[in-house]
Amino acid sequence: MSALRDGIELAKSLEGESINTYEIYQAITEHADLHRMLQALVEGGLARVQDLERFENRFDPERIVDPAKLSGLHIDDLRIAQVFDAGMEYTDFLELICEREDNTAVLYDRLAAVVADREPQYALKRLAEDTRRRLWLVRSRLELERL
Repeated sequence: MSALRDGIELAKSLEGESINTYEIYQAITEHADLHRMLQALVEGGLARVQDLERFENRFDPERIVDPAKLSGLHIDDLRIAQVFDAGMEYTDFLELICEREDNTAVLYDRLAAVVADREPQYALKRLAEDTRRRLWLVRSRLELERL
């Protein structure tokens, strides 16, 4: 299996774990604003998983990767260190979301950096940008909570 294919599989795994975590917290929270934000995060994650599946169907990772750039991929350090706990404090949960979304965006950037062709590179960069837009939403909420 190619490093790019491994990275795409990791991205789908990270997205799936995040979706699952957000759905669990969404089901137990009574915080209306958080509920809406989590719904937006779930919808974004589901859309990105669909985009990744379309990406895999459209592009052959073996043909679009630039072998000279593969040494910079380093995807093993992007696994989530913090563990989800349904009893987490609200701000701790927001920090966990930030870590998850930031790691996923970095992964998309790293995947785009090893792709030689513009079209698949652009598709991966769009996924990173979408993830960062949602990350911005969560960070803004976290900053408000810390005031």
